[in-house]
Amino acid sequence: EYLLALSADGGDTEENMKTWLGMSDGALSLARDFRSVPAEIYCNVITVCAWLGLGRRETAAASLDSALSLALPDRLIMPFAEHYPAIAPILAESGQMPRGAAITDEIGALAKRVQSGREAYESADIPFGLTEKEYKVARMAANRLHNREIGDMLGLSEGTVKQYLNTIYHKIGSRGRAALKNIFGKTDSIRREFP
Repeated sequence: EYLLALSADGGDTEENMKTWLGMSDGALSLARDFRSVPAEIYCNVITVCAWLGLGRRETAAASLDSALSLALPDRLIMPFAEHYPAIAPILAESGQMPRGAAITDEIGALAKRVQSGREAYESADIPFGLTEKEYKVARMAANRLHNREIGDMLGLSEGTVKQYLNTIYHKIGSRGRAALKNIFGKTDSIRREFP
């Protein structure tokens, strides 16, 4: 979970970077125990980002070399593309990168596609003119979460959740959770979707 939090927007604080670095050896060990090369690559790439964020370029380069030595034989480049803006300055300098290899260009091109996908996802229209927070509340209510559960998951009071629901009902022109279920109840994995 912490790896996801660090990777997400806002996860690049100095405190988060130091916390990640304090637990990265354990995460790498777990990835190795489960024989998960992709997880090991991601752990190393996140570690690269953390070291770079703390101004430790040489240490970051060593973690990058570890990640690349695991990734390049099978061309597992998505972790590098997802974090390309952070790692681009040292990527071409890595001792693991074949000289003049097209892999750097391939990672850069994939990074552009990843960014384009993120932008498309973030700009997707939410129905009925709901705000993003209202949409989350509506989806959670549609999937039978109680106001208190919604509040706990989103860091809101139960009263604030009720206010959001009243606003949502007004915007969709209907009242009640049955209407929300018909409109927004598309998944039974809502607890995983909104941690």
